[in-house]
Amino acid sequence: MIKIQDILFQKLFESSIAEIKRFPIETITFDNALDTFNLWYELEYKYSQLKNKSFKGLLQRKENILNIIKDTALNINDVLADSFIEVFGNWLEFHAILNPKLWAEKRYEEVEDEGFDFESIIKSLFSEYRSYQGGESFQDTFEDIIYDINNFPVFKKLLTVGTIDFYQSDLDNMDEEEFQEQYGYLLKDLNIKTKDEFQELLDSGELPENLILNYVELLTTNDIEYFVESLKNLMNYVYNVTEEDIGIEFYEKLVFPVWYGKWKAEGIDETRQNVEDVYNDLQNINSFPLKKQFALINIATNTAHQSGSIMDYYEERFNVGKSDLDVLTNKDVSEWDKELREIGVIFEEIVKFTVDNKGRNYYRMTSKDLRNLNVNDFKSGDTIVVNEKYIIHLKKEKYKFFSLETSVENYNTYKFIDPAFWPVFINNFIYSDYDIS
Repeated sequence: MIKIQDILFQKLFESSIAEIKRFPIETITFDNALDTFNLWYELEYKYSQLKNKSFKGLLQRKENILNIIKDTALNINDVLADSFIEVFGNWLEFHAILNPKLWAEKRYEEVEDEGFDFESIIKSLFSEYRSYQGGESFQDTFEDIIYDINNFPVFKKLLTVGTIDFYQSDLDNMDEEEFQEQYGYLLKDLNIKTKDEFQELLDSGELPENLILNYVELLTTNDIEYFVESLKNLMNYVYNVTEEDIGIEFYEKLVFPVWYGKWKAEGIDETRQNVEDVYNDLQNINSFPLKKQFALINIATNTAHQSGSIMDYYEERFNVGKSDLDVLTNKDVSEWDKELREIGVIFEEIVKFTVDNKGRNYYRMTSKDLRNLNVNDFKSGDTIVVNEKYIIHLKKEKYKFFSLETSVENYNTYKFIDPAFWPVFINNFIYSDYDIS
């Protein structure tokens, strides 16, 4: 005899089972990724509701339902984690690189792959430098390099060869008197008194900076084409110095510092650290209990969503973009709620009342209700009691930040939080070890 509970149970999971049968989820592909996310959202939602809300009926039956969800969800979490690991790994390799040398090598590789020739690469990187640093001409950029020439060893090596060649050609056509007349003032500080002593200096290949700068003045020009041509000519006389060496050095020593200066102020260090932390956790997802796995997939999704470039990577690889995630996040769950009610889940309304004449409110709700709300739904001074156990005090700070004080010790570190990171905080809070099970 079939029990009515069994019929309701089958109804609850018939959509999930249909999804699984349609494709055994061993890996996410371009074609099945959106279906996988849909299934994940359904499983995560139903698991959370069953876990956190009251239940009328046999507790063993509730546990049986949770175990069936768990068996499916562990598989879905695993394959979703693999997809994020791939995308986050690619992003970390090519974006927000904070090692100057590696950043420069990647940038040079990118422009070279786009078909830029050497002249175009130099023009591009000088233009990028000016966009961050300021300056209106090539000459401004060139002077910034020259005044810091010791920071550009490859370029200095080329200039040294050019300097030696320049002075040597003069020296070959001068007698001692002409030498003293033309170079005496320049060499006085170097304690070089004769043409022969100067020849010894040139032969050593180790020239003082003032001699190089004197030669460089001859290159002073706003003609970048002439500058690039001069570099190419000098490379013919220097062993093992290539166009790539010069391009990478300019990216590393010239562009990276000003690029990093701009993006550091925009929080690039924190962004990369956050992505790295999530990436590392994803690689160990199987070591976490299910509720923390759900939290981690949520955090990975939010992290990708908040970084346009990461989400672009994901959409290109798996055909799921920001708009798809927005639809899933705002999905109407009334049918799921109906199914859950039919098997015994009890839904309670959020309790809210005003506690003083300043309009500050007191809320009592479940953790799931809290996750469905936005930080902007609350005001400074509001108190939120979650699962009849945890307290969050909200205080607005300055213009856009909120100070969060909770009864959970581990979350006292969330001194200030940008409203944009409310979902991440709530996911961590809901799925922490302190959450009720």
